[in-house]
Amino acid sequence: MTMPARLAIAAAMVSVAVAVGGCAHPMRGHMPPRASIPKEAPAQVRKNIRHLYGGPQERAQACLNLRRGPEAVAATAFLIPLLGDDTLAWSPSFFLRVVGTPVRLEAMDTLVSIGEPAIEPLIAALGHDVEGVRSGAALTLGRIGDLRALDPLEQAAAGDPSESVRVAAGRALVGIPSLRTLGRIAVALTDWDHSVRETAFRSLRRLNDPQGDPLLVALLESEPWRGSRDRILDVLHQQGRVDVVAIAVAGMNDPDDFMRAPCATRLAEWQDPRGQLPLIRALGDSYGDVRASAVDGLAKFGTSDAVRALCEAVTDRWERVSDDACAALIRLNNPAAIAPLVEVMDRVPSRCAACREVLKSLTGEDFGCDAEAWRAWATRRGLAGAMLPCLPEEEAP
Repeated sequence: MTMPARLAIAAAMVSVAVAVGGCAHPMRGHMPPRASIPKEAPAQVRKNIRHLYGGPQERAQACLNLRRGPEAVAATAFLIPLLGDDTLAWSPSFFLRVVGTPVRLEAMDTLVSIGEPAIEPLIAALGHDVEGVRSGAALTLGRIGDLRALDPLEQAAAGDPSESVRVAAGRALVGIPSLRTLGRIAVALTDWDHSVRETAFRSLRRLNDPQGDPLLVALLESEPWRGSRDRILDVLHQQGRVDVVAIAVAGMNDPDDFMRAPCATRLAEWQDPRGQLPLIRALGDSYGDVRASAVDGLAKFGTSDAVRALCEAVTDRWERVSDDACAALIRLNNPAAIAPLVEVMDRVPSRCAACREVLKSLTGEDFGCDAEAWRAWATRRGLAGAMLPCLPEEEAP
């Protein structure tokens, strides 16, 4: 494509963006007068507040600058009207694509970053004349999650004349950690939108009430995101009211990789004796991350069963797991690993080099990959019979 053609396309897209988004300030009549910009605020804050009166891109950038800098609280009254500003802040990229974000979302993020000082002004904004400001204030209060917003949000959810505001207030209540919102939270935990489920989870974590525990356990089974499941396990463990170790042990048999992986990670971290056998079995898991977590956990256990299992993990088909097992054996420095490693070297020639490095570290000797020489050395040192106990048998169902 020729340069004139590129320029023509760029000009056309700019025209469309201006026509759609406009450059006029849609909330100009609702902004505080410029003269009310606080003179005691830092110069950079005052400058960014003045930019809130400019074009869409200026307004969005000013919101971003305010939340990145100190003392943004001085801009609270000037940000709240922008909660009703749906204008796209556009910027053409090098590849002639237009990327747009509504100014109201930038204002919302900045008010959330201000936090507690913005709560009372936001509650007052639930009575604003502009529907978009009311809905934006409700959503922002839900993201902050302060209990002072509970009554005003319930009133807005029940009585605001605008359906969009009632919906926004209902959604915002999910972010308020209270037994009064537990029903809404329970529904939100099954929402298709990950951000809604995340808000509900955050509320349950902050609520820290026994009535929320069954909801967290249910969420653990239904949540598709591995990272979320990991955090749910962590929260349940911190709260200490649920036998989360038993839940994680059972989760190690789940067919979903994204359930077994966080369960293995947490069992490795918690070091509960009930977790050792599931981690030993997990060394045969089909999912590499589960095996890697198992190696990490067994290295922390450091028992004879764990050492024997780590010797077998040296043969893992994934190099990361094999290397981690070798490093763990070197770190544990347990002579009981010598005989099993010699057997692994003899049985799996392809892992000879890895076994050799560990044996060198444990013994200070180097017989290369000659398993017979290593075995003879162990016999002379009285270590040939230092085979570890067999791995625990499968427990009866």
